[in-house]
Amino acid sequence: MRKIFWILLIILVLIGGGYYLWRQGFLDPYLGSYLPSPQYELQKEETSTPTQVGEEETITPGVEVTEVTVEAEEFSFTPSTLTFSKGSRVRLTLKNEGSVSHDFVIDELNVNTTLVSPGSSLTVEFDVPRDDLMVLVTYEFYCSVPGHREAGMVGTLTAN
Repeated sequence: MRKIFWILLIILVLIGGGYYLWRQGFLDPYLGSYLPSPQYELQKEETSTPTQVGEEETITPGVEVTEVTVEAEEFSFTPSTLTFSKGSRVRLTLKNEGSVSHDFVIDELNVNTTLVSPGSSLTVEFDVPRDDLMVLVTYEFYCSVPGHREAGMVGTLTAN
């Protein structure tokens, strides 16, 4: 009888601890993977001022800024396709409508935001490269939280 009591107590403690970690945002409820604690995320995710991404970025005078809002949730971006003119400057606001943290990454353009907590947003600015070729260029954007890209949290940015 005593052995059963201790086994049940241990099971209850494990379930309670798992629930606590899930409610605090330490566990992704869909994948069971560890997520960083929100207290360690960078403070700038809550600001509304544009953030430059990448060390070689420069603001070109006279270039019109195109603003777009992308909503992130499990496991998709809305819209999932973006189209901009080559040479344009983009001000993108990532709005997290999901229940876990997400980010926004475009490897080829050096766009890599910090994690954005559920209900928060972050704005970044970047330039779409200009070239003399008359071809469409497509870049993939994705969420780099472990498992999210693999679950389909990807999209495409087309430069024409």
